Amino acid sequence: MLNEQSLRTIFEKKYDRADWYKVLRQNFYVETLREPAADITSRIKSNPYKAKAFELGSFETPSGQLVGLYEVHAQGAKLHRNRRALRDLLSDIYRNDVEAALVVFVQDSKWRFTYVSEIAERDAAGKR
Repeated sequence: MLNEQSLRTIFEKKYDRADWYKVLRQNFYVETLREPAADITSRIKSNPYKAKAFELGSFETPSGQLVGLYEVHAQGAKLHRNRRALRDLLSDIYRNDVEAALVVFVQDSKWRFTYVSEIAERDAAGKR
């Protein structure tokens, strides 16, 4: 597992897929990652940012949830302001293919990652 300083170094520099793969393997225990990543840009239904999207792989959580791993290059969007719109770029993909998604959004030297899940736990009364 990468320590705090190693993670900080990776997260504070320009996005590098090899470094992200290292985080996924060592901190999320992902065994299989695509090389090369699969281009899934054509599967984006609405793409106002002309984003390019890639599937990096997937992993299963200890509770059995399948989590897809994606990378999105969105040059026309502000990463810090358009979180929902960016997340929605892949909504059809992660709603149909996996139960959750870990997505890296890349723009020039900036990048962010987000975890998306549509699964909600309900209590006996049916409330979230």
